[in-house]
Amino acid sequence: NLNSNIIGTWSSDDESDYKLEFLNNGQCKEYENQELISVYNYTLEPNSCDNFNENDVIYLKWTDLEDFQITCFELQKITEDSLSIMIIDKARILFLNKE
Repeated sequence: NLNSNIIGTWSSDDESDYKLEFLNNGQCKEYENQELISVYNYTLEPNSCDNFNENDVIYLKWTDLEDFQITCFELQKITEDSLSIMIIDKARILFLNKE
């Protein structure tokens, strides 16, 4: 189950001081250097997110709680201990490991 697998704290492969914490309540907290940067509401969306529509793709949809801007990521892979998401507009993949 993707929704339960994503719950937890994930740290970046590239930048060890960057972390995402996905909570049961649908919020994601973004940290850098142990400092809270932003809080988002998140959902996992099959096949479409905002302007992106692709069959057989699961999107991670973030809504910023400050300005309500929506960001869509493409969920590349999720296991019990690894997560990779593509930042679509930058064509860059974030690789994260569960803590």
